[in-house]
Amino acid sequence: MKQYNIDNRERAKQWEKDNAAKRAAGKKQWRVDNADKCKEHDTQYRVDNAEKIKQYKIDNAEKIKQYRVDNAEGKKEYDKQYKIENREKRATDAKQYYIDNAEMMKEKKTQYQIDNPEKCKKIRVISGWKRIGIIGDLSFIYDNDYLPATNCWVCNKVFENSFDKCCDHDHSITDGDNVRQIVCRSCNSMDSWKNHSEWV
Repeated sequence: MKQYNIDNRERAKQWEKDNAAKRAAGKKQWRVDNADKCKEHDTQYRVDNAEKIKQYKIDNAEKIKQYRVDNAEGKKEYDKQYKIENREKRATDAKQYYIDNAEMMKEKKTQYQIDNPEKCKKIRVISGWKRIGIIGDLSFIYDNDYLPATNCWVCNKVFENSFDKCCDHDHSITDGDNVRQIVCRSCNSMDSWKNHSEWV
């Protein structure tokens, strides 16, 4: 048998080369047909070989980094297609993950808010704008108009606090940019901007 293997080594290599695409497709289809079995096996392998995998990543850090650079476009396209084809599954998995890790996620969220107060504030403000129908490049408006504003654009009153600062918008526009100005709560609720010809 040993001699047979030696004598047919080149022929075996050539066969593998000629049938590479067919074998790859076969393996891929097998993994699709046995997805649960493969997932269970892969998970158990990572658990059993955690230290080995960690060490491999350390030893081959540059190689892994270069691979990601060389295959960035392909990875991006693959991820995009995967998200499209597995939208419902990803949503279900994410929901279940949050349920299974509720305490950890709560602690992580709390810590993130502590470490990133300004970023979290921006997210909350913009989310509020979206809920009331404000449309436009909201991140740009927040950074360049809302955040730097210290006085109402209509009555010029100094804002008392963040609650007093409002982003006024045209309620009649629902399909495009509708932001008008940054105003105090009084001017926003009373539509005082209508008393200024430059805003009418």
